[in-house]
Amino acid sequence: MSAIRTLNLVWQRSVRSAYGPARFSLADSGALTIALPRPLETRKYDLTLISPDEAEKVLSTFSVETLGKLEATSESAHCIGITADDLYLFREGKHRFMPEQRITLADAAISADGARVACGFSDMSGGSFAIALGEMSGAVTWVREVDSPVLSVALSGDGGRMAVALESGIILMLDRGRRLLWMFEMSAPATAMALSRDGFALAVGSADGNVGLIDSEGVRRWKATTEAPITAIACANRGTLVALVDQGGDEGSARFACFDGDGRPGPRFDMEARRCSVSVSPDGSFATAGGRDGALSLYRVVYAAAAPLDETAVDAEQASRELAAAGRGAAALHALRVSLRSPEVGPAMAQELLACQEELLVAERARLGALLDSGAAGEAVEQIESLLAAEPRDSEVVALLNRAYRQHADGLASRAAEQIEAGDLDQAEALLRRAVAEGAPEATEARGALASLRAERARLADAEADAAMAAGRMEDAVAALERAQAEGATAERAARLEAARIAEDFAAGMEAYDEKRYSAAVFQFKKVLAKSRDHREAQRYLNFAQKFAQATEADLLADRFSRLDEPAPAGS
Repeated sequence: MSAIRTLNLVWQRSVRSAYGPARFSLADSGALTIALPRPLETRKYDLTLISPDEAEKVLSTFSVETLGKLEATSESAHCIGITADDLYLFREGKHRFMPEQRITLADAAISADGARVACGFSDMSGGSFAIALGEMSGAVTWVREVDSPVLSVALSGDGGRMAVALESGIILMLDRGRRLLWMFEMSAPATAMALSRDGFALAVGSADGNVGLIDSEGVRRWKATTEAPITAIACANRGTLVALVDQGGDEGSARFACFDGDGRPGPRFDMEARRCSVSVSPDGSFATAGGRDGALSLYRVVYAAAAPLDETAVDAEQASRELAAAGRGAAALHALRVSLRSPEVGPAMAQELLACQEELLVAERARLGALLDSGAAGEAVEQIESLLAAEPRDSEVVALLNRAYRQHADGLASRAAEQIEAGDLDQAEALLRRAVAEGAPEATEARGALASLRAERARLADAEADAAMAAGRMEDAVAALERAQAEGATAERAARLEAARIAEDFAAGMEAYDEKRYSAAVFQFKKVLAKSRDHREAQRYLNFAQKFAQATEADLLADRFSRLDEPAPAGS
């Protein structure tokens, strides 16, 4: 990839009270979409497109109180804003996301197409934490709990990927269906994070001044340091340009810095504002930075000639060996595979990379085989799956994974047998379900044990239903029979359950009849007859209840008329 030679200033201006640029604010043309305050109109803003020649075009107008953050995108007239406890959606007016929830917002993001939003939050007590993905219409797609406070969230251009940085130092990457794609552990919590529009690259900055680029497979491509806390970051497609703002400037001011796609640093310079934000164009040709004091700058990025291809491949081999030494063999092999896909790498260098790949693969197979021999099947399954993702065509890794699946399933089934012996059927069932879900496709032992366990649960529920019926507790009997049918469905149980439900309705009708609540009794007897037309007792008591209900109603009506005929009390 080409190194950054310099940045050229295109324009600079200061607009008081303007919100700074967001991660997707800048287009390939250099046009910047940003919220500018309307002169002499309190709390009114124009979402404005500023072209490289500084011509302005208003896209939309909205009114809002002071926000902690505002995110606009170059591809849409929609934008979002957050306060401590509200996420506002500016789309043909102002709307709130999850208005019924009482939450404390940590961060929010909008997709580049303006169609989706994401946020991280906690409950008002700060005791539980969650993330949510939704649409610009306000509809919530899903909510997922996390086990640590959320620091930052980021979306890809189409909202198909969502990155979440947790206070624990963990970064999660999820897809639109809430599925976890990968997890990455940082040495320090991420204070700034940005996904590229294409979703290929995630740029991350931390409070200890480290900055890095993680690719779509969860592999860190490079790491550098600015030696100062990073407060904002942006990333071009494929990670070809990363721009950031840190707090390393003179007298506490912010400093702008940028890195190319291989992590080589570009120009750095101080900015006047302390609290700043940054954006880059998708193709990495433009960058912009701005602060809450209204200072805005647009730069054109000038690249030098590309580094020699074999030099880049040598760097990839060295990085792979470092990853393998750190115990991340799957990541090391993935990095090599990415380099080998380049048609520009020469034949000599390709042979060297292939030899390195085979060397690492042999070592990983041996290490994971030893892990299985030690009995750590669950840990081995996860690691072998990661290795197979890096080397999907290696038959020995496939065989190793099948062995791990079977061993893991057998181990879970053995633990389940111990729980059954101890009488803890709930825990045993949970273990057997895991064995079936996480074991080899057949998992015959676990499947057989699970079937036997469910049959035993059904037998116990049948016995409970018999006891409840004998005691006249029809509601309890029905509940027990429903559990029995759920555990082991049979035609006989279904018929028995239906009969019990009819008996339950009839008993409720008789209870109402005895208490002279004839309307309720009529309702219950009709329910019985709807299920069983030949139920003679229900038909008999329905006739009685209807007559008594009519008589009672007639008596009440007569009583009302008699009261009308009574003379009015004296003095009224």
